[in-house]
Amino acid sequence: MGIVATLTTPADMVHKFQFGVEIDGFEQALFQKCNLPEIEFDEATFGGAGSYFDMKLPGRAKFADIVLELGTRADTASDEVLEWIEQQVDLAQHRSSPPSEFLRDLAIIQYTRPGLEYRRWNVHGAWVKKYVPGEGDGASSDIQIRQVTLTYQYYTTSR
Repeated sequence: MGIVATLTTPADMVHKFQFGVEIDGFEQALFQKCNLPEIEFDEATFGGAGSYFDMKLPGRAKFADIVLELGTRADTASDEVLEWIEQQVDLAQHRSSPPSEFLRDLAIIQYTRPGLEYRRWNVHGAWVKKYVPGEGDGASSDIQIRQVTLTYQYYTTSR
């Protein structure tokens, strides 16, 4: 009696490189990397009288920042990221407008191998928390990559 091998068709997996990012007000951005939204809940514990074990319940939700990496375009006069940051700075200095003036919604979309939308992460009320314009390196031929850290109010998902 020999070993019987069963051949199966590989499953259609979601690849890391098949994603897109859409940000309100951005015409085109060359994103090369981003992390997906994360959620973590505080743990609320309660030890009622006479109970042997503490009761654990979910507490407040916390959302981790999203870090985007994008290429720097030399063929365009406008820069949506810098314009977004300038909007935040102007409003912070003058305090004349509500934060809703610079809060933006965005979507991170994951695609399947054939290019069909697999999942959409709808991020609400995002703003730029940190901006790193890149670095200079006279010995490199690499593209200038910028890093933008976004914080946000909450996210929802859809398929």
